Amino acid sequence: NKLSFNPGYAGTNGAIFLVAMGRLQWMDFEGNPESFLFSIDGPSRPLQGGLGLTLIKDQLGNDRSFFARAAYSFHQPIGVGVLGIGIGAGMIQKTLVFNWLPPDGQASIGPDGSIPDAPESSITYDLDFGIYYTTPKLYVGIASTHLPEQDLSSNQMNFGVARHYFVLAGYTFDINSDISIIPNVLVKSDAKSTIFD
Repeated sequence: NKLSFNPGYAGTNGAIFLVAMGRLQWMDFEGNPESFLFSIDGPSRPLQGGLGLTLIKDQLGNDRSFFARAAYSFHQPIGVGVLGIGIGAGMIQKTLVFNWLPPDGQASIGPDGSIPDAPESSITYDLDFGIYYTTPKLYVGIASTHLPEQDLSSNQMNFGVARHYFVLAGYTFDINSDISIIPNVLVKSDAKSTIFD
């Protein structure tokens, strides 16, 4: 699902592409992690590029996040491939619901300045940038999300959104006319920690 972190990808596959994903963990536990994603993108000849839309809903315990982003990618043919230079714009909403469970099982958590005593929510804008190059066999891209590094704050909530960086690449090896293998790499970082897939 390259569109969710690289707006340069939008429309580079040459067709309308739809992705829907869901992930549920620890389903019998209250406040279990849940993530849902929907994205759609496709080429736009009048705009000389591609358009895309991504919606992400994520929750863990009392923490809820919602992301909505639209993307535009300008396409430039280079060699046997296409270079997509993309921008993404949208919004981030962060919510802390009021459903705290005290360890002692009592009905009230009592006064605690670090725990909101009512639901808290904040919303702000978000911007992304990405470059993506693809050929019939190879793809490579670099992108950054959450460029403004916004703070989502309300009365008792202060959540900072860190800028993220992504590098991805893959190559298609055709075993025969029916089978292909596509090894790929994805590097994700917020400049403090890095994950390699």
